[in-house]
Amino acid sequence: MFRWRKRVDDKVLNEYLQKAGALSKSSAFDEAKKNYEKAVERCDELLKLAPGNDYLHYIKARVLFELRRFEGPDWAYVKRCREALVEIDRAIELDPEDNEYHLRR
Repeated sequence: MFRWRKRVDDKVLNEYLQKAGALSKSSAFDEAKKNYEKAVERCDELLKLAPGNDYLHYIKARVLFELRRFEGPDWAYVKRCREALVEIDRAIELDPEDNEYHLRR
């Protein structure tokens, strides 16, 4: 049986993610980084409203993991990776049955 993937129906967040994804493939890395940072902020806003939403934690982890590419090989890079791991762990705690969370980890 096909299982429908969870979704976040937030137009603002989706817009930031689409822009960041498109810009990161071009040479506009600064703009892509700004959009990823805005997406993280939007995830934080949405998580304040729904702290138990496992998929939001998953999305935030994915965004943080993408954002680490724009950091140098220093403390900021490691910090982004750790933040992403914390978010994916929260998603796993909230829905341990979702295999995609475990695979992402």
